[in-house]
Amino acid sequence: MSQAPAAAASLVTAPIPLASLADTEALAGRIARALRGGDVLTLGGELGAGKTTLVQAMGRHWHVDDGLIRSPTFSLVNVVDLGEFDLVHADLYRLTGPEDVISSGLIELLGATDCVCVVEWPDAAQGLLPPNTLGLTLRLNGATGMRSAVPNAELAARLT
Repeated sequence: MSQAPAAAASLVTAPIPLASLADTEALAGRIARALRGGDVLTLGGELGAGKTTLVQAMGRHWHVDDGLIRSPTFSLVNVVDLGEFDLVHADLYRLTGPEDVISSGLIELLGATDCVCVVEWPDAAQGLLPPNTLGLTLRLNGATGMRSAVPNAELAARLT
């Protein structure tokens, strides 16, 4: 598998303000409705930007208890059966590169038609993600505490 072409990944889309938890819930619902089996969604952003919170909000849209979706930092991958497909929630924070991703077993799930893979800290998977990977970068302005989300072009197109 190869990573999305640099031209597509570099397209800048407008930030989506996340001024409240309700804004995050609304965005999570839009994303959850846009996802289908075989999709890979990457979530970037600094620690505390709200990546896992967004995945939990997506889970609520799918009627999944928050307790089933938690940060997989130490387990690396959590799988939740959603009926139509499995939610594969991966956190690559502790991985150092593609070799670690391959040895984790996640590579077999990326793009599988019976899964939606949500990958936090995707930099370790550089070069392994499918070309049509959807991406979202969460930003936290330390000075103001304001949060925002910036979708890549592929995700922005799905959210319109």
